[in-house]
Amino acid sequence: MANSKLTALLNHWRGNRHIWLLLSLLLMSAIHPLSRELQFSARLLDVWLTIVLLAAVFTACDRRWQVWGGIILLVPTLISMWSLFGYEAMVGKPSTGMVAFSFSWMFALFTIAVVSILGHVMRAKKIDMDEIAGAISVYLLFGVLCALLYSLIYFVNPDSFRMAVVDPPENARSGFERYGDFQYFSFVTMSTLGYGDIGPVSPIARSLAWLQAVTGQLYIAILIARLVGLNIADSQRRERED
Repeated sequence: MANSKLTALLNHWRGNRHIWLLLSLLLMSAIHPLSRELQFSARLLDVWLTIVLLAAVFTACDRRWQVWGGIILLVPTLISMWSLFGYEAMVGKPSTGMVAFSFSWMFALFTIAVVSILGHVMRAKKIDMDEIAGAISVYLLFGVLCALLYSLIYFVNPDSFRMAVVDPPENARSGFERYGDFQYFSFVTMSTLGYGDIGPVSPIARSLAWLQAVTGQLYIAILIARLVGLNIADSQRRERED
């Protein structure tokens, strides 16, 4: 009886896995500004980032070998991430190498998740709410990937970006601490809003910004249009069968 309930629960999760991933991404985006405004513990965001990483891996893995591969990639990602958090809390600003190492693991894991989920959505023959959630999750994960790159670029060279509000030297924040700012900049760039409060200055930052903007618009125009087209075709098929 217990095994059957567990199997039913796992099947339910697998059938709605993209929805759960989407919810975790949206909650992570909400927790970061709230943690700063309401002065929550910074570890709350760290815990939720861990949940998002777990959700991304198990959402992207369809076969057993993919699950094991995801776990093998997830373990060093979590170890490097929490080591970075611990070092920052107990010692101070981590070195560029430590940040680059941790961000590289996170970037690799999210990249694999994006490719896997995008492939699953592209292979879908009919569209339901879970597939739509998967398409939205890919869009959000791409924004997270670019935010990680922006943060790393800023950590290596703070002059790569122009900030409307600059911290005084004694309160200057590293690229890792400014991840929330660059997550905001990433999605503003991808949606081509361009408020101007954060602007790329260095050639690599500018190149990444325009590439993200173009990719984001092409994604919406091509993939979302395809999903809508499949949904219409499926509706017409059901009408003919009736």
